[in-house]
Amino acid sequence: MSHTSYTAKFQVIAWRRLAEESDHSAIYDSPARQPFPLCFEGTRIHLLETLHDTIHHHPRKLIWLTGNAGSGKSAVAYTFAQQLQNSGARVATFFSSRQHPISRVANRFLPTISYQLGLMHPRAKEAITKAIVDDPALFSPDRSRRDQFVHLILEPLKSMRHCFNNDATRMVIILDISDRDEALNDERHVFLSLVNLFIEAIRQEGFLNFLNIVMTSRPYAFMNRVARRSPVILPLDMADFDAQADIALLLRSFFEDIAHTQHPILPPVAPSELEIQSLSVKIGPQFAVAAALVDLFEERQLYELRALLDTFSKTQEIPVDNIRVVAKGNRPSGGTPAARALPTPTIREVLISLAS
Repeated sequence: MSHTSYTAKFQVIAWRRLAEESDHSAIYDSPARQPFPLCFEGTRIHLLETLHDTIHHHPRKLIWLTGNAGSGKSAVAYTFAQQLQNSGARVATFFSSRQHPISRVANRFLPTISYQLGLMHPRAKEAITKAIVDDPALFSPDRSRRDQFVHLILEPLKSMRHCFNNDATRMVIILDISDRDEALNDERHVFLSLVNLFIEAIRQEGFLNFLNIVMTSRPYAFMNRVARRSPVILPLDMADFDAQADIALLLRSFFEDIAHTQHPILPPVAPSELEIQSLSVKIGPQFAVAAALVDLFEERQLYELRALLDTFSKTQEIPVDNIRVVAKGNRPSGGTPAARALPTPTIREVLISLAS
């Protein structure tokens, strides 16, 4: 076997090893993540435009997008990743899940990002596989994260810098950790160590001006302290981008869709514009609550919607954990005699049949 064939064989083995060490379910469009948390069409326009403008024009290269639980951070991160991919940008993603222990995030994050870099360009892949062949213990949990970062991330990025010789082409790494609960001490250490690797590299390596990092999370106090001290981090808060109009648009579109499903002898169920605005105010900035409310509506039948709307109009606020409790005691027993005489599929079933 020639030296070239021998080298190629070990590079294939090294690439397979990297694939095994990666968490493919953490990539933004992995089937394991369905249904994908996509922003509803026509919503979050200002926020998404701000993210696009920032990665092209702002000197700070790490965007930290924060928001409370249910504010829609993951949907924004997914939609942004999709838009970047469609625009021709180079995108690598890692969407953390609370189903995975923090140790899995720590061990899989760098290999997963590295694997995506290798798919982008053969030079990056060559740099990665050479590092693994030269150092078979590179994936050991006892190895320095800095060593892994240098060989699996930084060196491959250096090999790709010729791809970014104009401002129009960007490399964006998206880290979504918004699905995790309030970070515990061990999680703080993991998140800080991963973020600090990128912060230091961006500050010290001048060639990384083509790279942006977008991280989404809850507004952790320990990250606030880091952001205040760092000239690299640009904090953005979901609360600074008005969600009420977007939530009203979501509700209005839903009721416009079901307006076409109503039988002429059934009473109209579409809420007035005043009712929609009132609902959106009670929901607040939490898109998760709006989505849960729409899910609840879709599970019901047409004749039940009016009673549900009346029920929620009487509540002071609509917390996501309490939606079904509020609705449970206010379910009509059977509607009007005319309604009971009709087939009664759920609204979701009706909408699916119309779309097919």
